[in-house]
Amino acid sequence: MVAVPRFARAVPQGSVTRPEVGIRVVARLRWAHGQDIDVPATAIAWTQQAVEIRWQYQDEIRTDWIPTGDVRRNLDDPVDESHLPPTSRGQLKKNRW
Repeated sequence: MVAVPRFARAVPQGSVTRPEVGIRVVARLRWAHGQDIDVPATAIAWTQQAVEIRWQYQDEIRTDWIPTGDVRRNLDDPVDESHLPPTSRGQLKKNRW
């Protein structure tokens, strides 16, 4: 069984725009274990809150929806995370007992 990557995904709502040709972008994948990575991707559809990207994971081509704030046009553009609340994602859990 192939392991499915666990990262933050978005659910598209509203009208979806699908251009004839995708746009080359850099997508930030926010992995469940806490390590965020930037990957080259192609934006193939979008709404106001989500972007559908096509990207390569190991040897397979994947298509996923991610939040619009995690997509930018090139590597030089910074990702603004000032609006995000603090998180404990990627840290060890402390059991209560």
